[in-house]
Amino acid sequence: MKKILILGLAIIGILTACKKDSQEDNYDQRAQYVIDSTKIAAYLTANNITNVIKDTTGVVIEIKQQGTGNDTIRWTSYPTVGYAGYLMNGTQLGAKFDGSDSTNFDLQLQMNRLIPGWYIGLRYVRKGGTARLYIPSYLAYGNQSQPKIPANSVLIFDIKLFDFSVGN
Repeated sequence: MKKILILGLAIIGILTACKKDSQEDNYDQRAQYVIDSTKIAAYLTANNITNVIKDTTGVVIEIKQQGTGNDTIRWTSYPTVGYAGYLMNGTQLGAKFDGSDSTNFDLQLQMNRLIPGWYIGLRYVRKGGTARLYIPSYLAYGNQSQPKIPANSVLIFDIKLFDFSVGN
């Protein structure tokens, strides 16, 4: 009888260890994209924001001040920006989770090491310009939570692009 009980517990232990019910396994990026796009559209409508650029990736860019010059930021650029990052809270601007008056992303952190939504949005801003970026979760942190940022969060960034240099 003891052997059967031990065998039964061993089988239950193995089955429990093999269970695949994590958030990552159940994550449907396409479904989350639809949810995020709906949230962004509702936010824009509720706040009467109509003058925006809608990138094909789902990032929405609200140019506040265009800036000057014709240079466009590249994937290998080193930007100097001021920014504030917010969670989208329904149709309201949510809690601020990060920010800096002037951050120089130098050799340690060039564009290709930031969340993809930043790169996509900053391509529309010229030096000295300011913009608000509405970034769907899959172009931010996806279904992975970060300190102060829950999984599947649509993020809003107010960004001022002071300058950038082009890297290799």
